[in-house]
Amino acid sequence: MAERQIDHIVKYRRALEELHANRHQFTADALGPLVLTLNQALRKAATLPRNNLVAPDAIRLVTVLFVDVSDSTRIARQMDASDWKLVLAQAHQQVADVVTAWDGEVGQYLGDGLLCYFGAQRSGGDDASRAVACALAIQNTVEAYAKSVYTDYKVTFTTRIGVTTGRLVVGMVGYENRQTLLALGPATNLAARLQSFALPGQVLIDSTTFSRVRRQFICDAVRPIQVKGYDEAIRSYQVIGQRSPEDILFVETSVNGIELPFVGRQGTIETLQRISDEARQKNELQFVTLIGDAGLGKSRLLQELKSLSEDQSVRPFPIIATYEKRGLECNLLRHLLMSECHITDDMPLEVIQEHIRSQIGGVWLHETEAIIAAETIGYLAGYGFEDSEHIRMLARKPAFKQQAYSWVAQWLQVLAGDKSILLLIDNILWADAESYEWLRNLLMYLKNSPTCMIIAIRTGEANHALDNLAQTQDRQNVVLKPLAVEEIKQIADAVLQHVKNAPRQLTERICERSQGNPLFVTESLTMLFDSGVFQQGQDDLWRVDVARYEDAIAAMPHGLLGILQARLDELMPEAYAVIQIAAIIGDTFWEACVRELLKVESVSMALQELEARGFITLNDDSAFSDDRQYSFRQSLYRQVAYEMVPRALRESYHNQVAQWLILRVATRPELYTALAEHFEAANRHEAALFTYLEVAQNRYERNMLQETLAHVQRGLALTGKVAREEALPVASQLWLLQGRALNGLGRHAQASAACESALMLFDEMPGKVLNQQRTIAARTLGSAYRCMGRYDKSFDALQMALETIDKDNGIQYSKLLMSFGILALYRGYIDEALTYQARSEKIGKDSQSISAYNGALTLRGLIAIERGELGLALRAFQQVLESNSEFNFIHYMIKDLFNIGTVYMGLKCYERALLVFDEAELLIQQHRGHRPLLQAYRGLTLMELGHLEEGSAQLQIAQEMQPGDTHQHQMLQLASLRGMILTGDYEACIQNADIFIESVRHTNELMAVRATHRKAQAYQKLGRLEEARMQMATAMSVEEISGGRRLWECYVGMAELSPLPQDRLRYMTMAAEVLTKLAESLNEHPGLKHTFLQGEMVRSVFQTVADGTIEET
Repeated sequence: MAERQIDHIVKYRRALEELHANRHQFTADALGPLVLTLNQALRKAATLPRNNLVAPDAIRLVTVLFVDVSDSTRIARQMDASDWKLVLAQAHQQVADVVTAWDGEVGQYLGDGLLCYFGAQRSGGDDASRAVACALAIQNTVEAYAKSVYTDYKVTFTTRIGVTTGRLVVGMVGYENRQTLLALGPATNLAARLQSFALPGQVLIDSTTFSRVRRQFICDAVRPIQVKGYDEAIRSYQVIGQRSPEDILFVETSVNGIELPFVGRQGTIETLQRISDEARQKNELQFVTLIGDAGLGKSRLLQELKSLSEDQSVRPFPIIATYEKRGLECNLLRHLLMSECHITDDMPLEVIQEHIRSQIGGVWLHETEAIIAAETIGYLAGYGFEDSEHIRMLARKPAFKQQAYSWVAQWLQVLAGDKSILLLIDNILWADAESYEWLRNLLMYLKNSPTCMIIAIRTGEANHALDNLAQTQDRQNVVLKPLAVEEIKQIADAVLQHVKNAPRQLTERICERSQGNPLFVTESLTMLFDSGVFQQGQDDLWRVDVARYEDAIAAMPHGLLGILQARLDELMPEAYAVIQIAAIIGDTFWEACVRELLKVESVSMALQELEARGFITLNDDSAFSDDRQYSFRQSLYRQVAYEMVPRALRESYHNQVAQWLILRVATRPELYTALAEHFEAANRHEAALFTYLEVAQNRYERNMLQETLAHVQRGLALTGKVAREEALPVASQLWLLQGRALNGLGRHAQASAACESALMLFDEMPGKVLNQQRTIAARTLGSAYRCMGRYDKSFDALQMALETIDKDNGIQYSKLLMSFGILALYRGYIDEALTYQARSEKIGKDSQSISAYNGALTLRGLIAIERGELGLALRAFQQVLESNSEFNFIHYMIKDLFNIGTVYMGLKCYERALLVFDEAELLIQQHRGHRPLLQAYRGLTLMELGHLEEGSAQLQIAQEMQPGDTHQHQMLQLASLRGMILTGDYEACIQNADIFIESVRHTNELMAVRATHRKAQAYQKLGRLEEARMQMATAMSVEEISGGRRLWECYVGMAELSPLPQDRLRYMTMAAEVLTKLAESLNEHPGLKHTFLQGEMVRSVFQTVADGTIEET
């Protein structure tokens, strides 16, 4: 490298370092352009000649062009060997020159053919388009060359070309100075196969290339080709020619002929239309930059604006800069002329010039200067006219260019007529410096005219040239954000509704991966059609080929891959290396880790460039206080950068990241997931397996049950890759965690199966290995069976746990006793449940275990409710809620609030109950859960408060949810019976109560009695008093012996149903005694006690007893 070049590099680096050190002194808007300008200068200074670049292997999206001479063996036999060598050498040179002109590379000379690559080392985002344009240019060049060959040797010389696109491993092969660029993969072989099927002078392309170029080129489908090595025939297309500019859209708006809806941008369209209207109303120019990440829909917005404007008082002028024309002077004006003057690239120059004269001169207002203006504009756009006497005369004048710019502005005004001008400029990134100068002058000359100029630009791609335009004219920025999930879903569903058996989860998978990027959706769907995942049957309906579905849906769409790959290729080598390392680390990464893997002192400048260009963002907080933490702005950038690293190198880097994390995760347990993933990606399966177990245990302890299941599944998937003796202890514990998590989520049948699997694996291990886990597995199995209503099996499982438990382990012993107590409660054995609870509470308290003690307290509260001791229940639940709130255990807090609300309902304090249920409901909504019984009780509360319609609706929704816990399902049925009484549906209440009683009378007598009580109330409402009295007496007798929850209500019911006054007074007195004890238990809550005693039904009881007399019924 020249000494002067090195000096420049050092200077630019120092400037960047100084800028980075003083970044706090700049605003984000000021800092970005400065960083970009210095990086561009540094990139230019550091760029080596292409033949000196020897990059490491990379996996890249590459378009392959294979060109071969048709019937070369026959031609070689007809010519002298030396003549044939000369003809071939000259052909090779001419073809290579064309390839180079289109920014491609000749990888290999293969006999009489050439293997060429586009995007192998540097992508422009339009590699496929350039390759196809190059192929047509090669055929034109060869056609001209063939004439001289025929003249000299009387042989017909033609070529055939095949073009394919795919992901290839790209690298240098050979040794020392004999190295060759090679791209290996199926696309390379297919290109050779396609050219062999092509006719002389023909260009054949595969379906992947076709999907990327069909907007720019006219193509005809050819009969599918059966290619060796492929199970199915290959779809291919013949390239006929390039489309005219006026036929080219900003962006494709359909997938496989299905029009895509325009969603999520209506507000933006209205904003841009309003700005355009202001230009017309104020008769002054409006300048807008439309900013957004790649694929967010900037081009689609311009397309929609163009379509909407064509029927209004606006004349749109679409202008698209392209990569292949980035080196041409004033390429934006060139595109405008191609569109307005109907010019194509393959036209002879004299024809182009005639088009310009006729199209511009034909509309010019002043006939005398019409030709002069037309030729001057054509000259400015690079279409010759140097020999025109007008140009020779004008070019000598200092103000020549200003005159030319002025004439362009006049021409646009003539074309617009009485309409306002709407300039829609896309891909400004590829505009040359002269184009910016033209735009700057256009803004000046059209300043006082009804003109709106909208320039679309990617986030992070702002430059000084664009800022200079803003100095000429005030600029408004319109920033695009990712689309919402529902909007993305509309796009996907518009296509998938035409696919008969599309998997239901396909839309969700596309939406999740898209991150609000509509281009990802359209490219994904296009890929599914092009790759044969969606196949059309004889009935013309599209169906999914399931065998291809999984592989295809996981792939990155080639269209988006090419765009993002091109953006990465624009980076400086240091930034390119940093973003690949960052991609290995994850969506979130740390500067110190990048530095460690790259083995360099500083990566700050590279990170600064990546941040300025919109690839990454610096996070406000970091997992490590002494290190800066960054995140990818879009995971799509990370995915592309990651997949470009060869597998072996990726594994090595993943292992290094794991070693870096091991030293740091002790204080950051949330990073254990990342550690496990890096071990797995590094093929260190045993380390990954043990780490997934640690992560799953951590997530379960934090009550993150869905995450627990996800990590368990990932761990179990690895057990087959680890030696059995090492995997067995881990697998058994993973199955146990799965059972516990499933049980917590109410999926009890699956939980029982997981626990059975865990116990079988524990049995394969000797002695008392993992004995504590065996006990927990048996206890969890007992819990699952209990929730399923299989009480005998539940008891057997708990007995199994009792046989294996270490009673010195107070925590586990307390929890096991609590499980016995809950089972007894579920069976209606209240006294037995209380015995287990008391032992559980004492042991839990002695062991100083918060979870065990809270569990025992909760059980005490539930038993107290059944015994009618609501004050005791309230104290227990409030104490547990306070403890769970301290640790933010949301799952348990919801249960606590529900239990407290249940107490308030028992006290007839419905306003308080509703407030508590609403608080619990809010927590449920925030964590996307559902509790049918909570919703049912909330519905009953609303009904008791007089909101019958709303409460009934809530109760109906709850009944449709069907909780997995049998006991809760029974409670829900009881709630339904109460709802029927409140709505006056007494007959239905009696019928449903009979069915319910029959279903539970053998398993829970107390539960059956609660239904009997509701049945008695229904009979009473129907005036069937004798039947009501019998049912109420039955309920009362059982409540007196076994329960107490409804005892005072049963006494009141018997008083109302008794014919004799003395019996009525006796029952009311008994009710008053129960209520008095209940009120005394609320002394710690005077406000609640007062509300309870003021209840209508309670006051009536005390008033009746106080009066001492009751009239005879």
